[in-house]
Amino acid sequence: MQESRSILIRQLDNILHRPIHKVWLGSANDPPPHAKFTDLPRLLVPLAGVHHVRSRPDGIVTDLRMKPGQVLALLPRGWTVEHWDYSCLGLSCVFRQEFVRVITYRYRRLSLPPGAPEVWYHTHQPPNKLVRALLDTLSALEFNAHQPDTRVAILRALLAAVRDMLATDKPLTCGKARHTWLIVRQYLEDHCQEPINREDVARVFQMHPNYFSRLCRQQEENGFIELLLRLRMERASRLLRQGRPTVDEVASGCGFRSTSYFIHIFRRHYGISPGAYHSTKDR
Repeated sequence: MQESRSILIRQLDNILHRPIHKVWLGSANDPPPHAKFTDLPRLLVPLAGVHHVRSRPDGIVTDLRMKPGQVLALLPRGWTVEHWDYSCLGLSCVFRQEFVRVITYRYRRLSLPPGAPEVWYHTHQPPNKLVRALLDTLSALEFNAHQPDTRVAILRALLAAVRDMLATDKPLTCGKARHTWLIVRQYLEDHCQEPINREDVARVFQMHPNYFSRLCRQQEENGFIELLLRLRMERASRLLRQGRPTVDEVASGCGFRSTSYFIHIFRRHYGISPGAYHSTKDR
């Protein structure tokens, strides 16, 4: 874990010593059913190659082919659709209420699944006041694309603040198993719409599948299948609240091959059909 922190600090130092030419702010509204989105702010920072992603920067749905020196800052509920058609290396920050997650990710053929973390670290402290203030300031600039220098300055300050959080992070206090699980659960939240299984996730984190199952039950009091279904239901409810998709699109966008099975699981989970849930979202 300490080695991962040192690697990420060096990556952040490299970013901060190079110019940042462009910062896009990815806004919410009408995420496509297959989009990746969370209720958390996050940053995508290419380090090498080209990161091809579709998003909604500055309120306009756009295909971005991001290169080093460009950053996509996703506001809460901002979404992306990853294409993974170029080799790339990047750094990502996710700002949770309890901690900051920093990872590097790489895509090349015959490698880990696209977007799987190569190196990761979760701080043991929540985002500090400076980080929260800078995130709020970025959000205030969402629809003001005429101040690019201001965006770059705030983004650089935010990356520097994250770097300082990593450098001063306190030793582990919640136990190694719990800290490992926080990392795994974030990965599941990010990828629950994909056709993943227990073995896939265990391989990403270099765990034996049986150990992964035990860890899941220890930390969640549920097995992997139950947790995956719960995360998919949470994603389905957000899609139905935020966008205008059909039930078939939501089912497909949450990893279900059968719409009828999706409706059955949704009704069992929420006590109402997805169609009825969607029709009441604006009331």
